[in-house]
Amino acid sequence: VITDYVSTALAMFVFECMRFSIDHTSQLWFSTLSQFLTSSVVLQEILLFPVLMLGLYWLSGFYNNVILKSRLVNFLTTFYTSLLGTLLFFFVAVINDVDLDHIAFYWIMAWLFMSLLGIVSPSRHFVTRLMRRDVARGLICRPTLIVGTSAEAVAMADRLKHSYMAMGMRVDGYIDCDNSDKTTLNGKPVYGIDHIYDAIAENSTECLVVINAGEKTVSIIHRMLPTGCTVFVSPDFYQTLNAPIRTGNVVGEPLVDLSHPAQSCSAANIKRLIDVAVSALALVLLAPLMAIIALLIKRDSSGPVFYR
Repeated sequence: VITDYVSTALAMFVFECMRFSIDHTSQLWFSTLSQFLTSSVVLQEILLFPVLMLGLYWLSGFYNNVILKSRLVNFLTTFYTSLLGTLLFFFVAVINDVDLDHIAFYWIMAWLFMSLLGIVSPSRHFVTRLMRRDVARGLICRPTLIVGTSAEAVAMADRLKHSYMAMGMRVDGYIDCDNSDKTTLNGKPVYGIDHIYDAIAENSTECLVVINAGEKTVSIIHRMLPTGCTVFVSPDFYQTLNAPIRTGNVVGEPLVDLSHPAQSCSAANIKRLIDVAVSALALVLLAPLMAIIALLIKRDSSGPVFYR
């Protein structure tokens, strides 16, 4: 986030420099470039516009699982958010500048788009490379438990270990669904399924990979979903699913994500924003009514307003 803010502010600085050279009306108001850049309006654009862009970056879903996305996806996300930010800046700050001709309009907008894309995209590429290097070193990981103790479970753990660079999933242990006497497996601890929450708390687990256990698999999945972890299954269990699925990763081990709906990160973030905005508006509009109801309850009852 900090990198995006700094790179966007730098892109705005470069844009304002080019804008001064293109917009001849600015040269009439300001004799030098330094005076133009230190004017209150330009400083506000340089400092506040990146905040707006951070909101667009979040809505685009860029900050959701950054290290798991390909370079092409990251570039395309930066491309269309830069384009959208350019259009917003045009309608907010440039469209009312009646002294500019159409050619100057197009050049200014083109320079803003190229500045955003040309500075933000390389900075993101650099940061994501550093993050992937930290993943390879084990500094960034997603603690994972394998739900199952069969030979297939051990093979899955080995495949996740070999694809660690792409997925960042560190296997910390196994969940025994058969109530056997195993305490360790492949050098990792084995936890009983009845102690799943203790195992998750002990390992700060983020992901659970459920191994196909035949007819018991569905019931096992139902026990895993309320844990709050991301629940994955292997693709060979696909035929038993009757709902849209989301593929967790296609670079390393392809896994099916059962704990999140099959929608894009941007759609999920936009839905979250709408939920929060509508809820906040409803609270504000209903606050007087709720206050009146609370006063009526307090007048007619000796107990608390809120039921406990």
